[in-house]
Amino acid sequence: MFTCVFQVSGARFWKLLQQLCVTPEKFFRRCFVHNLCPLLFLSQNAKNVTPPDLPVDVRTQLNTACDRALVEIVRLLCIQRVVAIGKYSECRARDALKDSAVNISVLMHPSPANPAANKGWNERAVAQLTQAGLMQYLQ
Repeated sequence: MFTCVFQVSGARFWKLLQQLCVTPEKFFRRCFVHNLCPLLFLSQNAKNVTPPDLPVDVRTQLNTACDRALVEIVRLLCIQRVVAIGKYSECRARDALKDSAVNISVLMHPSPANPAANKGWNERAVAQLTQAGLMQYLQ
């Protein structure tokens, strides 16, 4: 038997996109997903450690590398809109892209550590996408 364990935030995010877009082709025709920090950090007891929880010197070095990568991806793909998932990603995107004309929107992070995300995250995300004028790219 094969068991697959999903990270809750990612599962919520992809499930919503599946509901909205139905097929991957429909989503990826106009959208691209880039994880600001594609690394996983774990504490001694295997608890997820997010970038804001890292020591300042480590976080500064990580932010520099991740910001550079985001700017390069935006440049290479001629991206005009960025949707940041959560406040940390929004702050990083705004800082990294401050010299560009890229429009930045934000969705509430679907993390179970966020009490608001545990109560109707899908509905809130759809409302935020609608308010930002992004539903046309998903349906």
